[in-house]
Amino acid sequence: MSKSDKLRDNLYQRMHGFKTVKRGYVKKGQSEWYYIDPRYDDDDRRGQIDVINENSPNPQLSGILADDMDKNPENYYIWRTKGDDKVRSTHAAREGLIFNKHIPPEGGNPGEDYNCRCWAEPYEPEKYKNKQMLVDLGGLDMFKDLQNEMKPVDFNLNGLPQYSENDKAGIATDATYGLTQNMSDNELLNLMAHNLLATEKMKNYIYLDKFGHITSGVGALLDDEKAFKSVPWMIGDRLATEKEIDDAYQMFTFKRFEKNENGEFKNHNRLAESFENECNLRVPEAYMVQRMMTHLKEDLTRAKRKRTDFDTYPVPLKLIILDFYYNKGSFYNQPGLPQALNARDAKLFQEKMIRHMADRDKWTQEQFSLIPKKFWKSY
Repeated sequence: MSKSDKLRDNLYQRMHGFKTVKRGYVKKGQSEWYYIDPRYDDDDRRGQIDVINENSPNPQLSGILADDMDKNPENYYIWRTKGDDKVRSTHAAREGLIFNKHIPPEGGNPGEDYNCRCWAEPYEPEKYKNKQMLVDLGGLDMFKDLQNEMKPVDFNLNGLPQYSENDKAGIATDATYGLTQNMSDNELLNLMAHNLLATEKMKNYIYLDKFGHITSGVGALLDDEKAFKSVPWMIGDRLATEKEIDDAYQMFTFKRFEKNENGEFKNHNRLAESFENECNLRVPEAYMVQRMMTHLKEDLTRAKRKRTDFDTYPVPLKLIILDFYYNKGSFYNQPGLPQALNARDAKLFQEKMIRHMADRDKWTQEQFSLIPKKFWKSY
């Protein structure tokens, strides 16, 4: 790529909210760093998204991305390969993913790498709008940034998030958690994703959770054979074969039900990390993020469908409910919890919450403490 092309792409990334911009003059109530939100006019105050530092992820990136893909489809393409055994493994893993031509992956866009025979299929919004696909942001490492726990900072600017010493997941404790604040669905999903990545971490290997469920990624269940085999498993830098995938599934299915001489399940209480070297299948990071975000979107839809007043809840309560959906399959089938919420009984809610989510006790307690007391009828 020429120097002029790099400068062009760098400018594009800043103008479209992918890279931070530094202010030359910082006014009171502003941060030194911000993202441009191209959905608004330059003179619109909403067109600047303040963040803590240069490497802070853009909290509104998903909404900006969706808007840009709809308005400027010419900037996007579907990576296509020849589909034969001559395709290099790194390019085979990109088959079917959406890319932005101004944010090329390592090696460049299709046809730019040495002897690359891949090609770019034009992105058509109407054709792909209902298909679950991932926009790969290549070298930006946007989601890797989310995994790093945000450090406590001395940050006391009006209208910007405040972070406390005990807030290891980087959760804002200011007005963002107000009773009737208007956080968008995309912002809520990004915040929940941040929490999951900070507390659960990404595991690109296969393991059994405490209940014996086959799991990988960010707590994604893969008990179902069809779901397991739909993952683009890799071994080293190549795609795994059907036999290798089937062997791995059979092995972990056996481990699920394997018992010791006392009739107890042998592998249900092991640390996830202890499984890392038992199988060489690995799931691509991009797929882990895609699966997590798809899961969260479905969870949010179900939560809002179940309770029509969901949008009026404080953000920490929304996060608790989404966490139950993500880790337990639902919030409303946990005995006593829905009743405690209906009664707005804080003490009962906390008691039931801890009982049902003991393995997430610290995180759920932190969120519970951030719910405004005025939300509860009994505290």
